Amino acid sequence: MQDLAVQYFAGALRTSRNRLIFWEPDLPCSSEIVEILKTKKDLQLQYHTLLVVWLVTFEWRIARELNQRHDIIPILVEISKTAIKEKINRLVIGIFRVPGCPSFVFDGVLTGGVEFGEECARGEFTGHGCCKVASVYKGSCGTEMDGPRNR
Repeated sequence: MQDLAVQYFAGALRTSRNRLIFWEPDLPCSSEIVEILKTKKDLQLQYHTLLVVWLVTFEWRIARELNQRHDIIPILVEISKTAIKEKINRLVIGIFRVPGCPSFVFDGVLTGGVEFGEECARGEFTGHGCCKVASVYKGSCGTEMDGPRNR
């Protein structure tokens, strides 16, 4: 049932108006989505929940406030480290990616002040496939993702 509700959100969040409504502080929607990411390990539910987060990042205001409001970066990094499906990692990369990416740091994303690439160079994530994620991310810099983000 929870998966169907999250799929409904994904369908509804295709418009800018709905994304802004979803983000309203008076509504618990965004908090519940992040809570699902923290607690649920069902692959399909995780994928649809990440899809919702990715869709709301198409609004610049939401993308800037996402980590401030929900401390989502450590959650996304952990999901990426344990992901067994590439589609999960692709969504995590899409969430981190901001157009114009000038360097190999997830733009605007602080991971303890250390570049993701440096962590891979030290071999910290090699067993979890995160270096592959980081290399895919690095390769996506300068290319357009699926659809423009609102400015």
